[in-house]
Amino acid sequence: MTNRPPPTFIIGPPRSGTTLVADLLAVHPEIAMRGEEFHCFHHNLVQFGQRHPQDDYRLTAWHFSDDLRRRYQAAIDDVLAETGGDVFALKISTLSQQVDFICSLFPDARFIQMIRDGRDVACSMDDLRVALSSSGDGERLLGPAADPLGLSFACAFGTDGERGILNAAASWFFHIASSYLDLGFAAPERCLRVHYESLVTDHHNEIGRILGFLSLDSSDAVLKLAEAVSDLPGGQRTPGFSTTETRSGGRVGRFQRDLSSPTRGLIASLLELPLVTHGYQADDPPSRAQLSDHCAELGIDIELWGERVGAATKWFTLHKRAFDPSALLRQDSRPSLEKRPLLVFGAHAEHRQQPATAFSVRSVGGDGGYTSVHKQERRLEVADPTCAFPRITARLDGSCTVGEIVGDAEPGCDVTNWLQQLHERGFLAWV
Repeated sequence: MTNRPPPTFIIGPPRSGTTLVADLLAVHPEIAMRGEEFHCFHHNLVQFGQRHPQDDYRLTAWHFSDDLRRRYQAAIDDVLAETGGDVFALKISTLSQQVDFICSLFPDARFIQMIRDGRDVACSMDDLRVALSSSGDGERLLGPAADPLGLSFACAFGTDGERGILNAAASWFFHIASSYLDLGFAAPERCLRVHYESLVTDHHNEIGRILGFLSLDSSDAVLKLAEAVSDLPGGQRTPGFSTTETRSGGRVGRFQRDLSSPTRGLIASLLELPLVTHGYQADDPPSRAQLSDHCAELGIDIELWGERVGAATKWFTLHKRAFDPSALLRQDSRPSLEKRPLLVFGAHAEHRQQPATAFSVRSVGGDGGYTSVHKQERRLEVADPTCAFPRITARLDGSCTVGEIVGDAEPGCDVTNWLQQLHERGFLAWV
């Protein structure tokens, strides 16, 4: 239905208040809120075949297909027809890893992003992990919405004692950092950021912001339900209720009473940049001596911990700086030999025998094959008879100079033209 508003997706790391927002919006008469019944479009291994990630739930533009879009839109239309609603909204815990995928399916999609202090999230995520592990399904490395970074930390450091919170902190880092980078590629007017702390302490104002973003009038049903919103864990009928709340006391700032000094000190360096980026006061990173004491107390290999935290922080810092819109716009697209190219996070290059989008092809010589680079709804395709550009694109991590890449390329391969086109379309930055 072309006149209907675009679909809305409630995203955020698990335990960030997405259920609370979904519960509040679900009682609005014009909103058709859905959840688990749409898992088939986001989690189903059969749906994506060989393209589904086996160890996490991150989906990108690479997983998009026209057939999937048609079936997804048909499912949305059925929900709206059934409910009489005007706005379709979806909440699933994995969506903050799937912004690119959603934007590929629905280029006008809107996002309500829930943001919560990562230290509180880590406490709550590990509560959930423990509860799920005790439910009879076996030991869990993470709670819901497994991600590559959280799984990497869990496999490296285990879950004994307080280590589960370390893994949960890494998981929050990936969810919040990857969605930050992905949303930076989308139009800013399509995203509304809501802080969990503001929602529970000033819910009337925040609900007004959310409904205004959706171009909807206020609703007595929503306002009445909002009266039950509180910082304290509530009963089963309260919005945002979770059966895995295992500790009493306020949710906001719970890390101050629930995290031990060693655990809080260890995650300080990991969480500092994303916390500050999203408006929180971060803990001071520990000194080397303090870090050594913390690792010894928790039985953590200090060198391995430093390696994992350093790699994650470097990755986010590099992409955040490189693809800041003001910095990117000031760069000259021409690829001089000393520049170091970095491909935008989440972009994919694949080779085809036939072009996928005929109108976007810019020939760089020859015929017989095409390389396509795509992220969200944007795509660049060029003639690539020797299948050279996927190999070149795999090296665009900021570590190699243009001169080094040109020197290693096949004869006649116009690397600089390829890099310039990528930069002109926002796929690439110089670092």
